[in-house]
Amino acid sequence: MKKIISLFLLLITVLGITSCSDKYSMREKNIYAMDTVITLRLYGTSEEVSYSAAKCEKIIKNVEDIISRTVPDSECSAFNGETDVLYYPDEVFYDNLAKAIEIAEATGGAYDPTVAPLTDLWRINDPSATDIPSEEEIKEALSHVGYDKITLEETKISKTDIKSKIDLGSIGKGYACEKVIEYLSATELGYGLVSFGGNVAVFGLKPGGEHFNIALRDPFLQGGTVGNILLDSGYVSVSGSYERSREVDGEVYHHIFNTSDGYPVNNGLVSVAVIGDNGMEADALSTALFVLGLDGGYELYRSGKYDFEAIFITENREIYLTDGISEAFTLTADGYTVKNFED
Repeated sequence: MKKIISLFLLLITVLGITSCSDKYSMREKNIYAMDTVITLRLYGTSEEVSYSAAKCEKIIKNVEDIISRTVPDSECSAFNGETDVLYYPDEVFYDNLAKAIEIAEATGGAYDPTVAPLTDLWRINDPSATDIPSEEEIKEALSHVGYDKITLEETKISKTDIKSKIDLGSIGKGYACEKVIEYLSATELGYGLVSFGGNVAVFGLKPGGEHFNIALRDPFLQGGTVGNILLDSGYVSVSGSYERSREVDGEVYHHIFNTSDGYPVNNGLVSVAVIGDNGMEADALSTALFVLGLDGGYELYRSGKYDFEAIFITENREIYLTDGISEAFTLTADGYTVKNFED
């Protein structure tokens, strides 16, 4: 079921939200977790919003403490250690890894949760790194990458390579976002928006059924926007080469890797956004589509394996829209060309 739904990319700009009374209004709360600033924009009383924000923080922190590989005593860290079997894994870790492997299989490894050895090797986020890995180092890291090295059973998770490591950073935020939305949807809060950096979701209905009017970030201009899109429901995840990168000898290397050759993806794309009804899927698929490229990404969309819409932005400033959102997007920036895949 393809829906015309809307998009939020990284920069939150919600227009037309006003207070209906002194008591009820749109209030903003910020939380730092999962290596990003998480913004909650919730409509309710000060007491309701503060209480709900605190609950949301607990939900997010719980997920982080289980699936983050940078938390020393997390389930993920335990599995990434010098062990080949994790018995009776936590349900949160199991569910995230199971969905990650499912999407890895469906995308032919374009998305792969065992990418951690490459991530560690390239040190994209390390300002002290001044060179790039050698071919020998890349080959060694690649030898430990592969979702087929992981086996999930009812009471245990095992790996065939002791040096294989899991990184759920590209699916965990989508999962945490889902759990937050599940909670907020059951509260008395009227409506609101949740942003996990490159992941966003909205819940509830604005007065009169008005949509959220969201600005789409310009990958080439810090603080700039490309266009406006209406968002009424669902989850959005964005993957872009501009998010985390470092420059070496005039060449820019980013954080999204091709597990076929071990290098950052270089296929002409600079940003991919996926919009759907499942936060985990949207999160992982945005990475998968970026790796697959424009043609491969559209082929996955057409296959119907997953129900989503997408926006692709190329280095030539072309914006490709899947048919389900083409009428919901309004270009506001100069220098871009909007295209439909069916053109």
